[in-house]
Amino acid sequence: VFADLARFGSAVEARVIGDVMMAPAAVRGDATVDAAFHQMQARHLSALYVVDEAGRPVGYLDLLELAVSYVDALEGGTATEPS
Repeated sequence: VFADLARFGSAVEARVIGDVMMAPAAVRGDATVDAAFHQMQARHLSALYVVDEAGRPVGYLDLLELAVSYVDALEGGTATEPS
């Protein structure tokens, strides 16, 4: 067990972030809430960066914000069934 742990530690120490990172996940500010949710769901993410037309980050959107948005829409009578 200790030998396995040592090999794991050596393998992790030798790797750089670029070896393990995911491709950037972003959505533009003019995207729909539905589109953002589906992108999160498809990529198994809990958040996305919001970018401008040039791809520069301008914000951050997480599932909690989406849930609040949905509840607000339910209370206002503007929510639709998820697709």
